[in-house]
Amino acid sequence: MIIARHGASLALLVLSAIALLASTAASLGVVSFDYGADSLKTALIKPGMTPDVVLTRDSKRKLPAVVAWKMQDRSYGTDALNLATRYPGDSYPAAKLLLGRSFSDQAVASRYARLLAANLTATDRNTFAVTRATDYTLDNSGPDTHTAEELVGMQLSHAKMLAEETADEKLKVTYPGTIGTFGGLDAVVTVPAYWTASERQAIFDSATLAGFRPRIVSDAAAAATSFALSRNFPTPELHLLYDSGHSATRASLVRFSTKSFPTQDLFGTSLKEHTFIEVLSVGWSRDSGGLALDDILRQLLVQKFKENSREDIEANPRAMAKLLLSASKAKHVLSANSDARVNIEGLINDVDFRTSVTREEFEAAVSKQKLDQAFSSVVADALKRGGNAKMSDLSSVILIGGTSRVPLVQKSLSTAGVPANLIAQNLNADEAIALGAGFYGASFNPQLKMKPMRVADVNAYPIVLRESDGKEELLWKGSPETFEEEVKARYYDGATEDFSFEIEYGPGAEKLLSDGEFERPLYRVEVEEINNTLAALKAAGELSKVETSVNVSIASRPLGAVVVESAWLTVKPKKGGVVGALRNFFGGSAAGDEADSAAAVDVDAAGSEASADNATNVSSATNSSSTPVADALHPRHVRLSVKTIPLGSIKPMSGETQTKSKDKLYLADAAARRKLQTEEVRNKLESYIYRVRELTSSDAPAGFVAASKPAEREKMAKLAGEIGEWLSAGGKSVERASAEELRGKLGSLEKLVQPVERRQAEARGRKSASSKMNRVLSDARDFLTQADANLTEAVASGTSSRFARTDLDALETQIKAEGDWFAKVEKEQEKKGQDEEPAWRVEEVEKRSKKLADKVGKLKKRRIPKTRPVASGKRGDNKTSSSSSSSTASAADETPKHEEL
Repeated sequence: MIIARHGASLALLVLSAIALLASTAASLGVVSFDYGADSLKTALIKPGMTPDVVLTRDSKRKLPAVVAWKMQDRSYGTDALNLATRYPGDSYPAAKLLLGRSFSDQAVASRYARLLAANLTATDRNTFAVTRATDYTLDNSGPDTHTAEELVGMQLSHAKMLAEETADEKLKVTYPGTIGTFGGLDAVVTVPAYWTASERQAIFDSATLAGFRPRIVSDAAAAATSFALSRNFPTPELHLLYDSGHSATRASLVRFSTKSFPTQDLFGTSLKEHTFIEVLSVGWSRDSGGLALDDILRQLLVQKFKENSREDIEANPRAMAKLLLSASKAKHVLSANSDARVNIEGLINDVDFRTSVTREEFEAAVSKQKLDQAFSSVVADALKRGGNAKMSDLSSVILIGGTSRVPLVQKSLSTAGVPANLIAQNLNADEAIALGAGFYGASFNPQLKMKPMRVADVNAYPIVLRESDGKEELLWKGSPETFEEEVKARYYDGATEDFSFEIEYGPGAEKLLSDGEFERPLYRVEVEEINNTLAALKAAGELSKVETSVNVSIASRPLGAVVVESAWLTVKPKKGGVVGALRNFFGGSAAGDEADSAAAVDVDAAGSEASADNATNVSSATNSSSTPVADALHPRHVRLSVKTIPLGSIKPMSGETQTKSKDKLYLADAAARRKLQTEEVRNKLESYIYRVRELTSSDAPAGFVAASKPAEREKMAKLAGEIGEWLSAGGKSVERASAEELRGKLGSLEKLVQPVERRQAEARGRKSASSKMNRVLSDARDFLTQADANLTEAVASGTSSRFARTDLDALETQIKAEGDWFAKVEKEQEKKGQDEEPAWRVEEVEKRSKKLADKVGKLKKRRIPKTRPVASGKRGDNKTSSSSSSSTASAADETPKHEEL
């Protein structure tokens, strides 16, 4: 976890903990998303469940990072991947490559355009969007266009739905860890450690479109957390995480140690040992990775195809999409074999393509483009940026990422000087980052019992604050400094005018960023409302009688991006009297010299929890006994207006843009849900039609034929045929049929079939129900005879009986009524055929027999009621005896007090 500021309010912590304990709706758990260019892995950490990745609809452990359309039907994962070769202009893999990148960056555009036949367009924010190849809108308004954030948001929304179904719980909508937020799961999204502020903001915006606001953690910190879970570090250790993924390769230098941190709880603050993880530096190459290898291998296949064909295969999007898919499969085969066979049926114009590629050919092509150097250079870069660390300082080099399995990538490590004995493969190359991110998020919640850990993430680029006069102040250094504080406070003493400053990449960032990435100015921040607040004091000439200061809270949130969260103006009176405009400003009602206030309000530097509703006058606490003059001496704290204006060519999503995109995704999701419901009803209707055809055919089950009339079966067959022909004909009426319309047709068929099925069910259960009823009636009559005899005997002998005459009379009446009714309906049923509605229902007979059996059962459980013993004495013996006999004799006519045990 990023190190918290030690000055956090203990009172606030106690209140938060009490609220957590008092809230029955509070829930625990974290969902983490490792969004890559090739696949999306989602992990769930929740008490009562084994920490694991979330399975897809087809029970896979990762979801291909593709969204595709077939006409108006949207697909994800494997389904979308299967559509890529058929609809390359409507399929979008690796949208991660477009996030937060400038449309003017031709390197990005050309790299992505090589994937599939994507039509890249620019947004009004100078970011990437894609326009579909065909117009499938109902009103022919033009092909749909989706921004990169929307494409990623759709995929995150789908993964979110899978996680929520697995956890049986929803993700939080607010930022994780927000005080006062109970219920729901926290969310974490990983990003490459080298991503710029605009890229980090873009994936945060994508998650916002998907309906949640996650923490952001670097993939290096996530993998390091996974590595440290099962290990202790009594002495500091330095490890290098080598991550070669689909879109890039990076090496991260990480230091593991054990360190004591102040830990606050309900009982105070104490030092507690934590595993401390510091991501010191990162070296990276955006040009190397599995996607680059796939493209090189595809070019090899293109050359082999051209040797025997004159077809212009590179101009055919479908053929190139098929070759890219085959190249990816061949790459995996070559990782374990010296050659790979490629067979593609109907590659282009019904021409089949069969060839083979050797590992030697593949590696030679990679070397020719000097891509092997990119795989090795990241190691040296990480060591250099991590304080000129040496290979001998490392405890191990840990391989993660799917492309790290490729032999030429492992050879590149040897070229970089990594000895074989340092290479470790003790992490799951595919899932370590996803699971580690989940445990990273869990470390923020003290109620989730896990190994105490703190993580200091890497800051790849220095960030400075530049004043209007050109003076610079370093906010966050680049490597090897880590993000130990998310929030920085900047104080401006004596500020009496509105002012502005700029947030920029600091010196040295230009060496780390390419031409398309580097733009030193990031934001211009304008702090306003100071002039308006102090206008009255200025007009009265009393500004010199106050002390002013402005506290600006600057946060790296989401991690690696920068936002100005708040700005507060503090105005404090000097000695010399509170009079005139000064008295009115502070709210006083008397004049005169007074001593300065002894204490001032301690304003949280972050200010993030302060409400804008209190912006006009947030003053220090006063008690009811203070005087108006004393009240006037307290400082005033005014929340100022802050405008953040992006200066780079890449503009983040505004609130209005986010709202429009959310509406678009909501409508798309609603349409998808309606489509799914319609398909489910359609499938059910088609299955029911086949069933009706079987029931009305010459081979129909004998029971169904016996329970139905020929006219009924003919009517069923006719209606099933009409609906079946309507479905088979297709057309717009079928395509646009709603779920309600299809349910209506299904209901009309069920209305004809279900009465016959009920007759079948009645016929099957009638014999058993009749036997049960007769058995219950017989048992009840036998019991009544015995009970009547018992009662008669008790009355004759003057003893107590378990039964009362009124109960036995009621039972006799019930037995006669049920017997007469059942005999009547039995005779009526004998006159009816199997294809007629029955005279009695099995359910009704079972209900009546159970009621009678329960009545008899209660009477059988009765005990003889207790009676008082006859009192003995010299006087009144005859009277006592007579009284006792009278009480016994009346027992036959009164209901006992103890009816049941």
